[in-house]
Amino acid sequence: MDRTIYINGYFGEEMLIKFHTRLRILEAQGTEEIHLLINSPGGRVSVLDTMLTLIKASPCKFNTFVAGIAASCGFMLFILGAKEGQRVVFPHAQLMCHSASGFDKITDDETVVDKINTRFIEEIATITKRSIAEIDEYFTRDYYFMGDECVTQGFATSVGVNS
Repeated sequence: MDRTIYINGYFGEEMLIKFHTRLRILEAQGTEEIHLLINSPGGRVSVLDTMLTLIKASPCKFNTFVAGIAASCGFMLFILGAKEGQRVVFPHAQLMCHSASGFDKITDDETVVDKINTRFIEEIATITKRSIAEIDEYFTRDYYFMGDECVTQGFATSVGVNS
């Protein structure tokens, strides 16, 4: 039985609806682990937050995989969405992180954006066992990582093997 949810494209309302629908179907079938296969240039932070909330509320374990690109929200989902599971990046995959530059253009309040960035930086630092200062440095501009570098930085638990 295929227990994969494909995260392909922009983090928008359409992706969220597909994610939520597929997640509910898989949860109804049992609590076996779910695989998130990510290939995304990023998107709306509110969509990412909703997806992470659904993952945290799920009884299932989650593993995340990147086979193309996981940029911005895709990067965050790759790291924060691996609930009790593995974070696997394939050799030619790219990860890109940067700070949130606005909360879905709903607000120009920099305080809100700063709180979002602080939360993400703290969570990533905890998961990767790196200092907040190190992670914060990556959020100052667009930073790209590939393959083994993702493991060295603590973003991935392993590099996958193409079969």
